[in-house]
Amino acid sequence: MIFVDGATLTLTFPVGDGLSVVSSSTLVGYLLAINASQSGSMLFKEMFIEMARKPCFICIYENSRAFYGGIPCRVESPQRVFNFLVHRGDMLRPLWIVFTLPLLLVPLIGAVEPVQINYDIHSAFEDGESIWFTTKDQGIFAVWPQQGWKEHLVAPGELPANDTTCGVRALGRLWLGTEDGLFYSDLDSFTWSRVSDGELPSTKITCLAAGGGTLWVGTPKGVARLEDGSWTTYTKADGLGGDWVMDIEIHGGEAWFGTLRGGVSRYIPAEEAWQVWGRADGLVSDRVFSVSRSDSHAFVATANGFSVLDTDSNEFTNYGSDQLPSSSVTCCTWCEGCGQAWVGTGRGIAIWKEGEENLTLIEKVGEVELGRINGLEILGGVIWAMRSNTEWFLHLTTGVLGFDPMESEWIRPTFLDILIDQSGYSPGHPKRFVVQCNKRLEKTGSFRVLSGAGKEVYSGSLEERVDREDWDAYYWRGDFTGLELRGNFSIEVGIGGTSGVSYRFEIDNDVLLEECGELVYDFLSYMKCGVTIPGYRPRPCHLDDAVLPNGTHIDATGGWHCAGLWGGKYSEYHTYVLFNLLFALDMRPSFFGTIDRDGDDLPDILNHAMWGCDFLLKMQAENGSIYHEVEKIEVTDGVVGSNDDRPISGWMPIHNGFLAVAGLAGTSALVEDRYPSMADRYLDGALTSFRNYNAVFGEVPRSSIDAAAAVVACFQLHRATGNGTYLELAERYCNMTLGMPYSEYYGPFIPAALGHYLEVYPGTDYWQEIRDYIIGHAINGVSSRTAPAEILRPFDVPFIRNYQNDPRAVPALLAYNYTGNITYLEHGLRIIDFHLGVNPYGLCMLEGTGTRNPLGYACDFQAGQATDNPYTVGDPENPGGAHPGAIPQGPVLVDGRPFMSLGTNPETRTGETWLINTHFLQPIVLIPADSGEYPMEVTEGTMFCILVLLSVSLICAQREA
Repeated sequence: MIFVDGATLTLTFPVGDGLSVVSSSTLVGYLLAINASQSGSMLFKEMFIEMARKPCFICIYENSRAFYGGIPCRVESPQRVFNFLVHRGDMLRPLWIVFTLPLLLVPLIGAVEPVQINYDIHSAFEDGESIWFTTKDQGIFAVWPQQGWKEHLVAPGELPANDTTCGVRALGRLWLGTEDGLFYSDLDSFTWSRVSDGELPSTKITCLAAGGGTLWVGTPKGVARLEDGSWTTYTKADGLGGDWVMDIEIHGGEAWFGTLRGGVSRYIPAEEAWQVWGRADGLVSDRVFSVSRSDSHAFVATANGFSVLDTDSNEFTNYGSDQLPSSSVTCCTWCEGCGQAWVGTGRGIAIWKEGEENLTLIEKVGEVELGRINGLEILGGVIWAMRSNTEWFLHLTTGVLGFDPMESEWIRPTFLDILIDQSGYSPGHPKRFVVQCNKRLEKTGSFRVLSGAGKEVYSGSLEERVDREDWDAYYWRGDFTGLELRGNFSIEVGIGGTSGVSYRFEIDNDVLLEECGELVYDFLSYMKCGVTIPGYRPRPCHLDDAVLPNGTHIDATGGWHCAGLWGGKYSEYHTYVLFNLLFALDMRPSFFGTIDRDGDDLPDILNHAMWGCDFLLKMQAENGSIYHEVEKIEVTDGVVGSNDDRPISGWMPIHNGFLAVAGLAGTSALVEDRYPSMADRYLDGALTSFRNYNAVFGEVPRSSIDAAAAVVACFQLHRATGNGTYLELAERYCNMTLGMPYSEYYGPFIPAALGHYLEVYPGTDYWQEIRDYIIGHAINGVSSRTAPAEILRPFDVPFIRNYQNDPRAVPALLAYNYTGNITYLEHGLRIIDFHLGVNPYGLCMLEGTGTRNPLGYACDFQAGQATDNPYTVGDPENPGGAHPGAIPQGPVLVDGRPFMSLGTNPETRTGETWLINTHFLQPIVLIPADSGEYPMEVTEGTMFCILVLLSVSLICAQREA
């Protein structure tokens, strides 16, 4: 049903018990709750929607998560549904629609994946069917190893206390030790009862053990024993070596205790006798963390090493840092079935075996760096090592690993990632994906492409496995170029007995341009200096910019920050942005030239260009030189003349000076009809700076990047003035560029510059030489990925920053345009796909599109920044500072391995959002238009959406009438 009330439109969808609500024409958030009839409750996170009145469009900037039948799922953005149902236009002007249907739920990446606990796991116990692990602050969880790592997480709110320290099954109950008391529950329920605090020496429980019809409870103030319903407490005064009990071991009717300051104690119940060993008796340290027993030995983990006590001879053998991964030994356990003592340390595991002089050391299992081992337990015939998480690409390795001594193999999760371009594919273009796994599965496998309704629409075989053991990773590649359908799809992969499903993605004409093109320059709106940015910047910043080196204050407000307030305002970066904006508009005028969200009869991309030009003019000296930067000071008082006014320093390089000329002149030519006075200002500034930089260019050693920038400056001046002299200069500098050694700065630039010139002036005398030059660079790019060493396999893309990598697709895409050679198109698309999801981290590195974006960006929008910064909201609902169009620096190689800092506060080297990351516009606009007519694979439920939209359109038409 559809209800219209003023400016609010409410849609009720007949989806189970579901209800979707849409709102008014302001910036709002929604908390949508939909009950699925067969799979329980699904809670959708708050979604932030930016809305504009003229014309209407909808953009979901934060993809939501849900749990569908216990499986983590993604809620895909409705934006793409609208894109293929309704062309962007003046639709439903004051009305806004948000809808969520079950068909839009897709599984998260990964096939068989244990609970990923991002905190320490300390202890384990079993209840007869399951193995339970306790964690700090985050509850407990169970696994059933025989059923393939299925889990059940008991969240802290379901437990009697949050800080669980240990657990045990004893006396027909489950017992749970916490930082604040001892609790017990029946085996068939989680209804907890608390042991009276008066029965225990302390409410802080450190360890539990059971045997012989008794329960032992360790605390920092002694140990308690429950037998026949009665409690007995033992302390140092009773013969215990020390009051702080760290571990308890029951063996042969005896109880052994490891104490923090009193060594190892042994209690013989039948004799009510105690025996204690300390340093004076040969123990390596009195600080004992763990104790374990075999029939002939006692094994002791201490702060300074590992001790083995021969219980017959009463003599110790000690092992120190020269024989262990770390002298800090945290735990130990005896495995009777394999005749080994396993020893956990701060850097991995050591294995002791009687009769062998040396220990066997294990510091790494597959992709897992073991690190600190918090606990070792033998449960269900498996040796369980409890540890903290580490990262393996997009995954956190599980906090627990198991070793099966019978099979002599480790039990650990299989991560199978299907890495796809999350922003989509064009039906008539090459379409590839990469499969990534942490295990060396079979050499090849198969895949199926599934429609939104689960129908198989394409199938194929994976290429033979690519082993990257230097990354602890294995790869397979797939190609589904032959699928020429439009719609929403996912890829299901099977390799041996392991399978996985990708995120949902779209195939449609020009999908990448529609998904990414506008977002890349929308990013600039969030980098503006001196303005309020709703939801991000509560008040204008830096209204006191800036002071010249001679102390004179000038108006240098405006412009763009780099990474928000964390970066200064760099004039040279502004010149790259202007080049990218004008390049995009010239290459795809039919797309960018029609987007006018603010309704000022000027394409929005030119509004952004004007903002950049205004700042360059403020930074321009009388002789035409342009200052390099307004230095970074995050917070100022905004008052001109006070001590914190930001200084201006340096001069921009020659090639940036020429790009400034190009940006000013090109913008002047393109805005002249709408804003003639501003166009005159820009042109005057361009001419002034050209005289300066052209003169300097003739007096200093020249480079090809300087000459290429001069080409762009001259053809844009000709465009703005019609003066043929500038076209002659462009030709001269073009010839110069072609004859000079290649150079680059902040990424490849020359192919894009010459390609831009050829696009705007196809009649140039050097058209053939320009094509040959660009094709030569494309050949070099293709040959680098097919080099014999195959160091770039399987992604065929160098691990360098995005602003350096993205422009490397330019010569390949231009070469395809010139020759039609599909090899060039494949190479260019590989680079774009890498940016949008086909990378080891499975990240779509453009905020606002794709399914999995970075958790955070190195910028001042992160939550918590508002504490010290009055110019930043620091929204706790947006902890990572995500903002539309943000592009991080991207993964790099560190010690030969891919590295990207994850989390909500990433390192700047991979997470910072520079202005020059707008270089991504270059390859996006060069993807050839796919004008073919392809059938659409209609997803179940799509017809319902179409009917809703048609109904809404009719109601709106009636209202306007």
